[in-house]
Amino acid sequence: MSGSRHPNRGVSRGDVPPLTSWDFGDSSTRVSPPLPLVSTARPVKYSPTRSVTEKRRNDNSTGPNVAELSKSVTPAGSISWHLRCTFRSIGGRFDFFDAGAGGNLVPTNNTLLTILEQHGDKIKSMVFDASELPNPKPENTDTQPLRTPPVAIPLPSDVATSSSPLKLPQLTTLEVITSWRTSMRSVLLFLRCTPRLARLTVRTSRTNHILIFPENCEDLPRVEMPYMQNVVLDGFFADTVEDFLSKLIIRPATTRIDIYITPAFPCNRISALPVVLRGVRHVCVSFKTRERYSEDKDPYLFSFYDISKRVQVHWAWEMRRGDPVGVWMILLNKFKDVRSLTVSFRDVTLTRFADWYTILLAFPKLQYLTLEVDPRLGIRPAAFSLRGAFLLGTVTNKVPLVFALGIAQHCARDPFPGGIPHILRHYKLYSRTCRYLVDKVILDEETRNVSGER
Repeated sequence: MSGSRHPNRGVSRGDVPPLTSWDFGDSSTRVSPPLPLVSTARPVKYSPTRSVTEKRRNDNSTGPNVAELSKSVTPAGSISWHLRCTFRSIGGRFDFFDAGAGGNLVPTNNTLLTILEQHGDKIKSMVFDASELPNPKPENTDTQPLRTPPVAIPLPSDVATSSSPLKLPQLTTLEVITSWRTSMRSVLLFLRCTPRLARLTVRTSRTNHILIFPENCEDLPRVEMPYMQNVVLDGFFADTVEDFLSKLIIRPATTRIDIYITPAFPCNRISALPVVLRGVRHVCVSFKTRERYSEDKDPYLFSFYDISKRVQVHWAWEMRRGDPVGVWMILLNKFKDVRSLTVSFRDVTLTRFADWYTILLAFPKLQYLTLEVDPRLGIRPAAFSLRGAFLLGTVTNKVPLVFALGIAQHCARDPFPGGIPHILRHYKLYSRTCRYLVDKVILDEETRNVSGER
C-alpha cells in the first residue's frame, strides 16, 4: 500500500514438511488519540543481536569497501566458507581478502558481483555490514531505504516466474546491518537467491536520519523458505514487519521469530502473529522499565511471546519524564486460540482500565489470567479465572471487558482516572457481573514458585 510521507516513518502498506502460506486478515485498524510526547529513539544496548560496535557515522567516511572470505572446519571435518562485507560507500570497489589465497589481499579490481560469482557456490554464511555508511546530509533530507546489498548486483526481477541470475545454493546464514532503514523489498528479492537459508537477521542501527520514502512490496511474489529456522527483525516499524512477513512462506510451527519494534503513529497490527501462533493456548506479556540514558526520559519495554518463547515481539520506547504510563501504542491482532495469559510487571505496572482493556481485547476466548508483579509496587500477585468463560465467549464478546474490569479494580482504587468510559455506560451492571463471574486467588511467593515448577 502506498502512502504519503510521514515525518517519523516510511509508510508501506506492508525432505522438508509441506510449506504453510500465511493467510492474512485485515490489519488496517489504527489509533490516533491525543498523545503525550513520545520519543522512539532506542539506546544501543537494547537489542540482544548487537554484536558490532555501533557508532554514529554521519561524517563523510572514507576508505574502501572490504570483503573478507574466511573458512572454518566443522566437527565433521568439512570446510565452511564465510563472507563478511563492510560497506563504506555505495557502489564502490572492494578490497578482497581471500582465505583461499592465504588471507592476503587479492590484487584485482573486485566488485561484490565478481566475488559472489566466483565464490557464491561455497559460501555458508554472509554478513552485509553497512553500519559505516554515512547518512545523508542534512539529516532532514528525504532518502530512499537502503538496498540490500547496498551496491548494484543483478537480483531477480519482480516477476514471479523469473529465476535469479545470482545463486547462493549453500548459504544458510545471512545478517544485514544498516545505518538507516533497510529496503525490505531488496531483502525479499535477495532471499530468492538463497534457497537453503536457515537464519536471517536484519537490523537497523540507531540513527537520527528517519525521513524515508514509502516503499511498496505488494507486487512482489512470496518467497518460499522451507529451511528457515530463525528470523530476527530489529529496529523497524510494525508496518514494515507486516510487509516483510506477509511475503514469506515458511514452516510457522517450528520457525523462531524475534521482532524488535520501534513504535510509530499511526501504528499497525502484525497480522502474521495469529498465524504463526495458531493452536497456542498460553501466551505472556511483560512490561518493564529499561536502563535510563536520559534524565528527562522514561524508557519502557513491552513484550509479547508464547510460553515457549518461540515467537517474541518487543516494543521499546521512551516517554517524557513524569508522563502517565500507558500502552496505547501497542496493537495486537486477536488470538482466538489463547485460553491462558500470564502478565508480569517489573518496576512499573498498569492500573487503568483502558490499558487492561487494550491488552485483553486481543484474547476474546480467555479463561485464565495470572498476574505476576513485585508486591513492592503495592499490588498483590493474583490469579483470575472466569466462570463460564467458554459460554460467555460464545454468546457475547464481553470476555475481555469483564476480565479488564476485574483486574483494574484489583490494581487500583480508581481504575478510571478520566471518568467512566462510554463502553462501560452500564458500569454497575458490569461491576456486579464481574463480582459473580471473575474468581480471584491471591498468590504468595510459595504458590508462584510451585506454579512455576509445573
